[in-house]
Amino acid sequence: MATGPAAEDTMDTTQERDQRLRRTVERSLATTCGDDAVRIAVAVTDEAITLAGEALTFADKHRAVSAALTAPGVSTVVDTVTVANGYGPLQDTEIARRVAAALAEVTGAGAVRAIVRDRCVTLCGSADGSASRRQAHEAIVGLGIAHQVFDCLDSTSPPDTIAAAVRQALRHHDQLRATTIEAGVDQLGVVTLHGRVLTEEQRRLATDAAWAVDGVVGVQDELELAL
Repeated sequence: MATGPAAEDTMDTTQERDQRLRRTVERSLATTCGDDAVRIAVAVTDEAITLAGEALTFADKHRAVSAALTAPGVSTVVDTVTVANGYGPLQDTEIARRVAAALAEVTGAGAVRAIVRDRCVTLCGSADGSASRRQAHEAIVGLGIAHQVFDCLDSTSPPDTIAAAVRQALRHHDQLRATTIEAGVDQLGVVTLHGRVLTEEQRRLATDAAWAVDGVVGVQDELELAL
């Protein structure tokens, strides 16, 4: 085992890197979660992120974990956040009733259907474009009563077509033209964004632009913030 100044320099470098990453995640939580961010603690050990604390609802927990995952330099998150309110007395039948009402409000009757089992919701059927798909997913997450929400909605556009449309949307966006963002799409219609952005606002705009493209079922943000 190495000892002496070289080992101390390595330790200092690792600790400094962990501290910088922790501050980055905390800023992302503050931006996304606002005052609720104070309920979530961030720990970083050898670049491994762990979230702890208590969220008021499952929607708040989902928002915090998503904020941590989209922070620059983060690839995985250990989620130990608990939920204060839990599910209460809600059973699957009541969850299904509320899910059906939420879907009817945002997507219309019949287009998007849902399967509820063990308080997990699976969306199936077809959505009229990516905006409708995203609205359906966010509507169910926003209810704060589902443990998990799975998106199994149909995607009819081939990956190459989706990728070309995403790149065009990014190039034509007034606030994203100066960025170097690349977009890849897998067979399921999940977009992965690579490259550099200048601000967190540009990161959000790029993600929103990708989501707005028809056929997109998910967006993986691997963008780096230029320092």
